[in-house]
Amino acid sequence: MNTTNQDLFHLLVDYTVLTPDQVILENGYRPKDWECLDKVKTGVEEFELKLFSFGHRVSSEEAIRFMKEDGFDPADGITAEAFKRAYPQETQKGSIVFLNSSWRNRAAGGRGLGYLRWHVKRCYLCLIWYECGWDDYWRFAGVRKVSKAS
Repeated sequence: MNTTNQDLFHLLVDYTVLTPDQVILENGYRPKDWECLDKVKTGVEEFELKLFSFGHRVSSEEAIRFMKEDGFDPADGITAEAFKRAYPQETQKGSIVFLNSSWRNRAAGGRGLGYLRWHVKRCYLCLIWYECGWDDYWRFAGVRKVSKAS
């Protein structure tokens, strides 16, 4: 597994400011088309976010297992938006997958998950199908809760 201390970031996530509908709208989707299936959270939480790069093709399940072995849980879609705002330069280095994000397309019914992608001078939270296999260039966001901020 390829990770360094440089891949560790401090992140505050304010769930009162970042709502699923707001995240969907800001990234060019319509809330009437997509439903967030993430657990609803409130307040502010403080995390260490680690970017994992495995150096080989992995499934979503394998990536989650590797993160958990290192003491991290996969990050969710609201965390993706918070990370995008706090560390925009990181998104220019390559796409980042948030395996604990879960969105359902109301029309097609499929489950999507969020990943950050840099495109034409801007970062977007894009949605992709969970069942994808991930080539070696994908990075994955894992989080470890630091404390409950007040």
